[in-house]
Amino acid sequence: MGRVARRKVLRDLWLARGRMTVLVAAMAVSLTAVGAVLSAYGILAREMPRSFLGSSPASATLVLDRGVDPSLLEAVRRRPGVADAERRGMVFGRVEVSPDTWLPLRLFVVEDFDAMRIETVTPIEGAWPPTTGAMLLERTSSALLSTRVGAAMLVAPQGGQLRAVEIAGVVFDGGVAPAWQEQTALGYVTPATLSWLGLPADLDLLKIAFGDGPLDAAAIERQAQELSAWLAQEGVAVEEIRIPPPGQHPHQGLMNALALVLLLFGLLALGLSGLLVGTMISAMLARHVRQIGAMKAIGGQPIQIALMYGAMVLALGAGAVALAVVPGVVAGQALAAVDAGLSNVELASRAVPWWVYAVVALAALFTPVLAAAAPVIGASRMTVREAITDVGMYEAPTGGSAASAGALAARIAGVLGPSLVLALRHAVRRRRRLALSLVLLAVGGGTFMSGLNVAAASERQLASGIATLGYDLELNLGQPQPTDALLRLVRGVPGVAYVEPVGLATVAVVRPGEVPVARTYKDGGHGTVRLYALAPESRFRPVVESGRWLEPGDVDAIVVAPGELERLGTTLGGTVSLSIDGRTTAWRVVGLMASSRVPFGGAAGLYVSDAGFAQATGRVVGTTQTVRIITEQHDQPARKAVLRALERALAAAGIGVAGVVEADWLTTVLRGHMAVVQGGLQWLGVVLGVVGALSLASAMSLSVVERTREFGVMQTLGATPARVIWVVVAEALLTGALSWLAAVALAVLLSALVGTLVGGAIFGAPLPLVVSPLALLAWLAVALLGSAAASAFPARAASRLTIRETLAYA
Repeated sequence: MGRVARRKVLRDLWLARGRMTVLVAAMAVSLTAVGAVLSAYGILAREMPRSFLGSSPASATLVLDRGVDPSLLEAVRRRPGVADAERRGMVFGRVEVSPDTWLPLRLFVVEDFDAMRIETVTPIEGAWPPTTGAMLLERTSSALLSTRVGAAMLVAPQGGQLRAVEIAGVVFDGGVAPAWQEQTALGYVTPATLSWLGLPADLDLLKIAFGDGPLDAAAIERQAQELSAWLAQEGVAVEEIRIPPPGQHPHQGLMNALALVLLLFGLLALGLSGLLVGTMISAMLARHVRQIGAMKAIGGQPIQIALMYGAMVLALGAGAVALAVVPGVVAGQALAAVDAGLSNVELASRAVPWWVYAVVALAALFTPVLAAAAPVIGASRMTVREAITDVGMYEAPTGGSAASAGALAARIAGVLGPSLVLALRHAVRRRRRLALSLVLLAVGGGTFMSGLNVAAASERQLASGIATLGYDLELNLGQPQPTDALLRLVRGVPGVAYVEPVGLATVAVVRPGEVPVARTYKDGGHGTVRLYALAPESRFRPVVESGRWLEPGDVDAIVVAPGELERLGTTLGGTVSLSIDGRTTAWRVVGLMASSRVPFGGAAGLYVSDAGFAQATGRVVGTTQTVRIITEQHDQPARKAVLRALERALAAAGIGVAGVVEADWLTTVLRGHMAVVQGGLQWLGVVLGVVGALSLASAMSLSVVERTREFGVMQTLGATPARVIWVVVAEALLTGALSWLAAVALAVLLSALVGTLVGGAIFGAPLPLVVSPLALLAWLAVALLGSAAASAFPARAASRLTIRETLAYA
């Protein structure tokens, strides 16, 4: 490109500096969003596995029927393919966070803290290792329990004694999810502390690290089955093999899905900003047709003209990159830190991978070039004759269309007034430009509103009792109790409206001739499959969509959630083998629950009859260990008051409470997961809305330039500067109002889509479609205020034009 061409490009950019600045800003905002998401993904894709693998997670955990003998442990370590092995234990219990307020607690029992090589933890503060009668807390548990090093907390281990345990220190465990999100505290104790709590110090968990195929799930399962067979020959029974997804953090899937959604919306924003560039360049070329004709008349070639305007577009992309790189990287590092905190991941480095810079730069340069390619190529191929005889940008409608348009305008003018009619006519005159502004604003609004709609849908799902099937409290007792006596005792507690016995057990799928395999993480929560036993006439039975519910006399029938069929490897009418408390049991799938009425998490979607449960577990008929309770009042204070009264009544009867599930606890867990999705959607909505506002500002600026003579005529006929401003602002407000209508329609579609994805991941079923009034009003205000702000500067520029300037405009 020669010196003259460069001067023309620079001059054209300078003359249109206002619009070009808005274009660069719109692209920079989009690139910042894309760069932030890519930077965060690049950091987390590297750091999340590093943090998780840094804790040296076990390839498999073998649950034995007895404690692991030291000599047996040494023999296991010498087995072919075994890189290392350690023995551990895990105890479930509760911890008191405030008077009469308890949270679930998992205690990991470590034989030798100084010799940990598998599932390691890193000391952060306090003593190491903990002394007898003390425990270490995982760092996210300290905030959950609102405690500190040196404090003592009451701990009630399942089957043990209530004791005040000292908080000796704080550690980081990269193999677990954050305690606040699961509402479950995590502690680490020695076998001596376990004995002090009144429990046998049996270390019955054999942690294995395999050397062959450490990240191959099939290889791990094969080696674990072989090791289990060898242990059986040694007289040690393996009750269950636990193999979590190799190398994957418990929240890896959720973070990957969220990053993908954010990236898709960021790319959408970038694509739409590219279309904005294409539209604005097309409008500029329409005004430059005679200049192009003149250049061709003096020998300009199509390739030269294309390169000249292509260089202008590249300059816009380069400017956007310069503005977006640093904010994108900083925002990405901040986003990665937030995501890491939400997943309990330690970021060893926040360095952004090199490929992120390359992708952002290429996207910034190629997106506007691709968007502007068609108008630039079309203009470069225009002949001299076509350019010289071009009549300009405006082509008035002719014939019947003109007459009908005039009649329609007259009718509208009678209702709206002439100023609004002028705004409306010009808004619809440039349909492509109007459509682009509407799409940008609508996508931003739809994304923002879908975040609030999904949050409202999850709240409605929680309010409907879907997480608990309608109960307020679930009490798990330390030992089975006579059912009739227990029910009489509970019914006599003030505030209890209804009580029902249920059975509860964790299960794993069994294949013939093999040890049961569960896909459970080290915390014993993520990946666990639970089985519930209800009476056929139970008040808490789920809705069955296919097949039937349990009937009296069913001792081998099971009802499952639709999503469980694939995990169980069966179909409706088929059979499945499950391991329950070390026993292998066979069941017939007789019913599928409705997908819209699956309990919390979806993983609890296995139901059998109380008679079948008693037969499968070998428990004494007429006893129960778990009860579900409906309280007279369903607010949180009422539930807590009833729970305190229940615990006092049970303690007076010598009955220990091993665990409590409160409806409020479940909703807190769900809200913790939903907050991640809602926050991401609303953040993206704001970004897309800003791009839309910049698009509208650019369109309004171009509109003012195109209507320069029109404004001069208006002033000649007596229009005041205020009237000119109102015409411009009214056009923007009309665009904003139309975009709000489009955003509402798009929000319905996005809410349904996101509700299906998020509901399946968190609730185990699609969320109901809910349109939040708050979302509608909030985005309406944003759309109108943003439109008014976007038109403020162009409107002011239009009002300051003199009649002489407008008539002299060419």
